[in-house]
Amino acid sequence: MIDEINYCAVIGDIVESKKADDRNKLKDKFKNVIKKINSKYKDVIIADFLVQEGDSVQGLLSSTSISYDLVQDFKEYMKPSQIVFGIGIGTLSTALFANPITSELDGEAYHRAKKMLKRAKNRKPGICYSFADEASNLINTLVYFIESNQSFRTTHQKKIVKLYKELETQEKVAKKLDISQATVSANLKKALYPQIKEAENNIKKYLKVLDDN
Repeated sequence: MIDEINYCAVIGDIVESKKADDRNKLKDKFKNVIKKINSKYKDVIIADFLVQEGDSVQGLLSSTSISYDLVQDFKEYMKPSQIVFGIGIGTLSTALFANPITSELDGEAYHRAKKMLKRAKNRKPGICYSFADEASNLINTLVYFIESNQSFRTTHQKKIVKLYKELETQEKVAKKLDISQATVSANLKKALYPQIKEAENNIKKYLKVLDDN
Protein backbone atom coordinates (compact mmCIF):
# COMPACT_ATOMS: atom_id res chain seq x y z
CA MET A 1 0.00 0.00 0.00
CA ILE A 2 1.36 3.41 -0.98
CA ASP A 3 1.74 6.01 1.76
CA GLU A 4 -0.46 8.99 0.82
CA ILE A 5 1.78 11.44 2.68
CA ASN A 6 3.93 13.61 0.42
CA TYR A 7 7.67 13.80 0.96
CA CYS A 8 10.42 15.85 -0.65
CA ALA A 9 13.20 13.89 -2.39
CA VAL A 10 16.34 15.83 -3.29
CA ILE A 11 18.94 14.47 -5.72
CA GLY A 12 22.06 16.42 -6.68
CA ASP A 13 24.93 15.87 -9.08
CA ILE A 14 28.32 17.63 -9.34
CA VAL A 15 28.76 19.17 -12.80
CA GLU A 16 31.69 17.73 -14.80
CA SER A 17 33.26 16.15 -11.71
CA LYS A 18 35.38 13.85 -13.89
CA LYS A 19 37.25 16.92 -15.17
CA ALA A 20 38.31 18.01 -11.68
CA ASP A 21 42.07 18.49 -11.23
CA ASP A 22 42.03 16.49 -7.99
CA ARG A 23 39.03 14.17 -7.79
CA ASN A 24 40.03 12.78 -4.39
CA LYS A 25 40.11 16.28 -2.95
CA LEU A 26 36.71 17.01 -4.51
CA LYS A 27 35.23 13.81 -3.08
CA ASP A 28 36.53 14.65 0.39
CA LYS A 29 35.03 18.13 0.15
CA PHE A 30 31.73 16.65 -1.08
CA LYS A 31 31.56 14.30 1.92
CA ASN A 32 32.28 17.15 4.34
CA VAL A 33 29.59 19.34 2.75
CA ILE A 34 27.05 16.51 3.00
CA LYS A 35 27.93 16.04 6.66
CA LYS A 36 27.44 19.77 7.24
CA ILE A 37 24.04 19.74 5.48
CA ASN A 38 22.86 16.71 7.45
CA SER A 39 23.77 18.46 10.69
CA LYS A 40 22.31 21.87 9.82
CA TYR A 41 18.98 20.52 8.54
CA LYS A 42 18.63 17.45 10.79
CA ASP A 43 15.21 18.59 12.04
CA VAL A 44 13.62 18.23 8.58
CA ILE A 45 15.72 15.37 7.16
CA ILE A 46 14.01 11.99 7.18
CA ALA A 47 16.74 10.07 5.36
CA ASP A 48 20.26 11.53 5.59
CA PHE A 49 21.93 12.79 2.46
CA LEU A 50 24.43 10.18 1.23
CA VAL A 51 26.93 10.03 -1.62
CA GLN A 52 25.72 8.04 -4.60
CA GLU A 53 28.11 6.85 -7.33
CA GLY A 54 30.89 9.17 -6.20
CA ASP A 55 29.59 12.51 -7.47
CA SER A 56 25.86 12.38 -6.70
CA VAL A 57 23.90 12.85 -3.50
CA GLN A 58 20.34 12.19 -2.41
CA GLY A 59 18.22 12.55 0.68
CA LEU A 60 14.62 12.83 1.84
CA LEU A 61 12.95 15.76 3.61
CA SER A 62 9.76 16.14 5.58
CA SER A 63 9.58 19.82 4.58
CA THR A 64 9.31 21.08 1.01
CA SER A 65 9.59 24.74 2.00
CA ILE A 66 13.10 24.30 3.40
CA SER A 67 14.39 22.56 0.26
CA TYR A 68 15.22 25.80 -1.57
CA ASP A 69 17.47 27.11 1.22
CA LEU A 70 19.03 23.68 1.64
CA VAL A 71 20.11 23.37 -1.99
CA GLN A 72 21.33 26.98 -2.00
CA ASP A 73 23.58 26.09 0.94
CA PHE A 74 24.76 23.00 -0.93
CA LYS A 75 25.66 25.14 -3.94
CA GLU A 76 27.44 27.75 -1.82
CA TYR A 77 29.45 25.18 0.17
CA MET A 78 30.54 23.37 -3.01
CA LYS A 79 31.94 26.45 -4.79
CA PRO A 80 33.82 26.75 -7.08
CA SER A 81 32.42 23.36 -8.16
CA GLN A 82 28.89 23.51 -9.54
CA ILE A 83 26.11 21.18 -8.44
CA VAL A 84 22.62 20.81 -9.93
CA PHE A 85 19.48 19.42 -8.28
CA GLY A 86 16.26 17.63 -9.07
CA ILE A 87 13.59 17.94 -6.39
CA GLY A 88 10.48 15.79 -6.34
CA ILE A 89 7.45 16.09 -4.09
CA GLY A 90 5.24 13.03 -3.88
CA THR A 91 4.47 9.77 -2.12
CA LEU A 92 6.71 6.82 -1.30
CA SER A 93 6.08 3.23 -2.35
CA THR A 94 8.46 1.81 0.24
CA ALA A 95 7.87 1.64 3.98
CA LEU A 96 9.57 4.16 6.25
CA PHE A 97 11.38 2.62 9.19
CA ALA A 98 13.53 4.30 11.84
CA ASN A 99 16.72 5.80 10.39
CA PRO A 100 15.88 5.00 6.76
CA ILE A 101 18.61 4.82 4.11
CA THR A 102 17.77 7.01 1.13
CA SER A 103 19.11 4.55 -1.47
CA GLU A 104 16.64 1.94 -0.20
CA LEU A 105 13.62 4.23 -0.64
CA ASP A 106 11.51 4.55 -3.78
CA GLY A 107 8.29 6.07 -5.00
CA GLU A 108 6.76 9.06 -6.74
CA ALA A 109 8.94 11.63 -4.92
CA TYR A 110 12.15 9.94 -6.08
CA HIS A 111 10.87 9.35 -9.60
CA ARG A 112 10.03 13.03 -9.94
CA ALA A 113 13.42 14.06 -8.52
CA LYS A 114 15.33 11.81 -10.94
CA LYS A 115 13.38 13.18 -13.88
CA MET A 116 14.07 16.76 -12.79
CA LEU A 117 17.78 16.03 -12.28
CA LYS A 118 18.04 15.14 -15.97
CA ARG A 119 16.48 18.50 -16.82
CA ALA A 120 18.72 20.33 -14.34
CA LYS A 121 21.81 18.87 -15.99
CA ASN A 122 20.87 20.94 -19.03
CA ARG A 123 20.85 23.97 -16.69
CA LYS A 124 17.24 24.89 -17.51
CA PRO A 125 17.37 25.73 -14.63
CA GLY A 126 20.04 24.16 -12.40
CA ILE A 127 17.43 23.47 -9.69
CA CYS A 128 14.23 21.84 -10.98
CA TYR A 129 11.06 21.04 -9.04
CA SER A 130 8.30 18.58 -9.83
CA PHE A 131 5.05 18.06 -7.95
CA ALA A 132 1.41 17.29 -8.77
CA ASP A 133 0.57 20.88 -9.67
CA GLU A 134 1.17 22.97 -12.79
CA ALA A 135 2.69 25.59 -10.49
CA SER A 136 5.92 23.56 -10.58
CA ASN A 137 6.50 25.10 -14.02
CA LEU A 138 6.12 28.56 -12.50
CA ILE A 139 8.58 27.69 -9.73
CA ASN A 140 11.12 26.46 -12.29
CA THR A 141 10.62 29.61 -14.37
CA LEU A 142 11.35 31.78 -11.32
CA VAL A 143 14.47 29.74 -10.54
CA TYR A 144 15.59 30.18 -14.17
CA PHE A 145 15.03 33.95 -13.87
CA ILE A 146 17.13 34.01 -10.70
CA GLU A 147 20.00 31.93 -12.08
CA SER A 148 20.08 33.77 -15.41
CA ASN A 149 20.38 37.16 -13.76
CA GLN A 150 22.87 36.00 -11.14
CA SER A 151 25.16 34.79 -13.93
CA PHE A 152 25.60 38.40 -15.11
CA ARG A 153 26.78 39.68 -11.74
CA THR A 154 30.33 40.99 -11.60
CA THR A 155 32.80 39.68 -9.02
CA HIS A 156 32.40 42.93 -7.08
CA GLN A 157 28.61 42.69 -7.12
CA LYS A 158 28.76 39.09 -5.90
CA LYS A 159 30.99 40.16 -3.03
CA ILE A 160 28.64 42.96 -2.02
CA VAL A 161 25.57 40.72 -2.22
CA LYS A 162 27.25 38.05 -0.10
CA LEU A 163 28.29 40.58 2.55
CA TYR A 164 24.84 42.18 2.53
CA LYS A 165 23.26 38.79 3.25
CA GLU A 166 25.69 38.27 6.12
CA LEU A 167 25.69 41.77 7.63
CA GLU A 168 22.08 42.71 6.76
CA THR A 169 22.62 46.46 6.37
CA GLN A 170 24.15 48.55 3.60
CA GLU A 171 25.95 50.70 6.17
CA LYS A 172 27.81 47.71 7.62
CA VAL A 173 28.80 46.52 4.13
CA ALA A 174 30.04 49.99 3.25
CA LYS A 175 32.14 50.14 6.41
CA LYS A 176 33.53 46.63 5.81
CA LEU A 177 34.62 47.48 2.25
CA ASP A 178 35.51 51.10 2.97
CA ILE A 179 33.11 52.41 0.33
CA SER A 180 30.04 54.64 0.47
CA GLN A 181 26.55 53.39 1.30
CA ALA A 182 25.43 54.83 -2.05
CA THR A 183 27.95 52.58 -3.85
CA VAL A 184 26.62 49.55 -1.99
CA SER A 185 23.05 50.50 -2.91
CA ALA A 186 23.94 51.04 -6.57
CA ASN A 187 25.65 47.66 -6.83
CA LEU A 188 22.74 45.85 -5.19
CA LYS A 189 20.39 47.45 -7.72
CA LYS A 190 22.64 46.55 -10.66
CA ALA A 191 22.81 42.99 -9.34
CA LEU A 192 18.97 42.93 -9.31
CA TYR A 193 19.15 41.95 -5.65
CA PRO A 194 15.63 43.23 -4.72
CA GLN A 195 13.99 41.46 -7.67
CA ILE A 196 15.82 38.21 -7.08
CA LYS A 197 15.07 38.34 -3.36
CA GLU A 198 11.37 38.80 -4.11
CA ALA A 199 11.42 35.88 -6.53
CA GLU A 200 13.09 33.66 -3.92
CA ASN A 201 10.57 34.70 -1.28
CA ASN A 202 7.69 33.84 -3.62
CA ILE A 203 9.21 30.42 -4.31
CA LYS A 204 9.49 29.67 -0.59
CA LYS A 205 5.99 31.01 0.11
CA TYR A 206 4.46 28.64 -2.42
CA LEU A 207 6.51 25.70 -1.20
CA LYS A 208 5.24 26.48 2.30
CA VAL A 209 1.69 26.16 0.95
CA LEU A 210 2.55 22.61 -0.18
CA ASP A 211 3.73 21.83 3.36
CA ASP A 212 0.58 23.27 4.90
CA ASN A 213 -1.63 21.21 2.60
